Amino acid sequence: MKNSLIKKLWTMLVAGTILALLSTSVFAIQTEVADPENPGPSAPANFTLTVDEDLHVVLAWEDPTDQQLEKIQVFRSVGEGVDPTEVVAVIISAPSGGTAETYTDTDVAEGDVVNYQLRPVNINSDFGYVTEIHTVTVTVGADEMVTDEETGEVLEGGEEEVVEEEVVCEEDDTECVEAMEEAAAEEAVEEMIEASGFSDIADHWAVAEIGALAAEGILTGNPDGTFGPDEDLDRAEAAAVLYRVLGFDEPTVPEENPFPDVDAGAWYAGYVSNMKAMEMIHGYGDGTYGPANVISRAEFTKLALEVYYYVVDDEEIRLEIDELMEGETTTMFNDLQESWYTPYVTTAGEMGFTSGYACGLGRCFGAANEITRAEAAVILNNVFIEVLTAEEVVEEDVVEEEVVEEEVVEEEVV
Repeated sequence: MKNSLIKKLWTMLVAGTILALLSTSVFAIQTEVADPENPGPSAPANFTLTVDEDLHVVLAWEDPTDQQLEKIQVFRSVGEGVDPTEVVAVIISAPSGGTAETYTDTDVAEGDVVNYQLRPVNINSDFGYVTEIHTVTVTVGADEMVTDEETGEVLEGGEEEVVEEEVVCEEDDTECVEAMEEAAAEEAVEEMIEASGFSDIADHWAVAEIGALAAEGILTGNPDGTFGPDEDLDRAEAAAVLYRVLGFDEPTVPEENPFPDVDAGAWYAGYVSNMKAMEMIHGYGDGTYGPANVISRAEFTKLALEVYYYVVDDEEIRLEIDELMEGETTTMFNDLQESWYTPYVTTAGEMGFTSGYACGLGRCFGAANEITRAEAAVILNNVFIEVLTAEEVVEEDVVEEEVVEEEVVEEEVV
């Protein structure tokens, strides 16, 4: 009798507690699966929040791939740091899941700080893993903030947008103008570094030239994402970069070895084969090319100047090159001796393609020195960058002219 009475009292107590909990709707989300050995669905992926122009919060996510997935519960709370506990929507999932879903919450007001969390449920009513808490302030174009539900640490977003004030210089304020130009140049270099993908050029003295040529597709770097600016340039690499300057499509595998020591299957064989066919590179007296041999500053300057003469479509420039090649030796460099390379170095120096390096009280060229990739990039940039960018401008102008001509023809027909 006594045991029966205790059992009834216990039953009433439990039932009353449950009813009380139901009436207040303050269940906290179960953040761990009910049965770790047989967990429910995984958490929805790519969960994002945006505020549309009507000040409604748009939730987007991808359902977990699960053959037993039934629905996604959307939990919400209003207020900074308040855990989502109220179920505001239940989205029925497609069979087997894996689909993109959205839900628009219209029951919000401008200025509200709203927190959301998603929980999947399978057909056996087993709860799955919940998402992190995503928070957004209801303003047009607001950025969401993602918070770790256990630590409260902000994982993404939550930073105030900094609006940079535009600086306008007075015409006579040369210091301001120079500062603006320097800032613009630094920004351009940063963009080039990012576009190049090279991880080792940010602090290099030739970063601007390397970045500019990488943007044009002339320099491609190493498979590991580096460029190796201070590494020596070999003859295979020289053939490749000079071929790219010509603007041709990437070469195909040659049918035969272009030189006895250049295998047709080597990565550089197509470049060497095509440059040889155009008579822009030559081998040694024994018939070999020496692709792995390091190229000297004089050799690379000669090659670059010959390719430039081939590419440039200006008779006055070609005439200037011819006159300099046949003229007197330049006095720019203290160490320049009479040799086969003297006319090439003279021409490149007088045309501003190379300035050498400081030595003593003057400048030296170092004709026999091995050229580094950075030094080669500077010469290439000085020689070809105007030609490369001019070709882009010409192509744009041609497209615009063609459009205008088509419009004129259509008007005449009408």
